[in-house]
Amino acid sequence: PGGAQAAASTSVRHVLVRDLRKAAQMMKIPLPRHGIFEDDSGLVRCALFALFDGQQCWPTAASGSKTAEFNCRNLPAKLLSNLSIIPAESCTHVFMKSALIKTFEDLESDNMRPAGAADRCSAA
Repeated sequence: PGGAQAAASTSVRHVLVRDLRKAAQMMKIPLPRHGIFEDDSGLVRCALFALFDGQQCWPTAASGSKTAEFNCRNLPAKLLSNLSIIPAESCTHVFMKSALIKTFEDLESDNMRPAGAADRCSAA
């Protein structure tokens, strides 16, 4: 039982970006400044938290751990890139959701194996 718990815990990865605007500024990626990204007091603070669970990955738990790690390393830049292309007049919840979905699709396609098999993991 202890070995299964240890293997499971190494397959779970998380990413936390407390200030997406600062991260975007450091990467020189412009973030939208209108719509849902602003309120009466100015720009809305943006943060990111994601949890990737590679425990159920195929073909092995080790590949799940690598997939979860890959996703954590690449999620912030992919998300910022997808957010940066939202037109100013379209900064709505619908476009934000579309950017998130596209980000996860991009991560999955970037992580595909040449042989056609993909390691996959769950995100929350």
